[in-house]
Amino acid sequence: MSNNGCDAQTASFIEALRTCSASRVLELGTLDESFARAVIEGVNWVGSAEIHCSDSGSQDFDSKLVSSASKSDVQFGLTKHVGSETEIHDAVIRVAEESPFDAVFVSSAASNEGALTACMVAHETLRSGGVLGVSHSLLDDAPMNEAVSSFMDMFGDIYQEVEQFIFIKN
Repeated sequence: MSNNGCDAQTASFIEALRTCSASRVLELGTLDESFARAVIEGVNWVGSAEIHCSDSGSQDFDSKLVSSASKSDVQFGLTKHVGSETEIHDAVIRVAEESPFDAVFVSSAASNEGALTACMVAHETLRSGGVLGVSHSLLDDAPMNEAVSSFMDMFGDIYQEVEQFIFIKN
């Protein structure tokens, strides 16, 4: 998928965040800083916000996010979860037990099983009325698309699709 398609989906996701006044966002399958940076640059309806993601391994990940946050009036907290997909999923489930996320975006996964698990973790950690997004780029791969379709077969009646691959949890 082109960057323009990803940018358009991210913009739609951020608009969905606005409609539910989201301030606590989780990205599963972080590849780089682009999603978190877009959230930082787009969120302006709260005084403070939390972003949870995994460490991309990029040397300039933090500095790019700090640079974006310095241009905003919103105070941002960033939590990077480190480890295998399983360790990260376990960690975010523990974090969400205290307070569910307002929004979860699934950016990538290592396998189709990982994509299905990420969707299930997103479902378990997302509050009612929260936003679930699945990256178009993840769905370009047939097995990954099949995993997301399996998730929607199981839980689709709990979600309302507001944009392509952007859902609100009932």
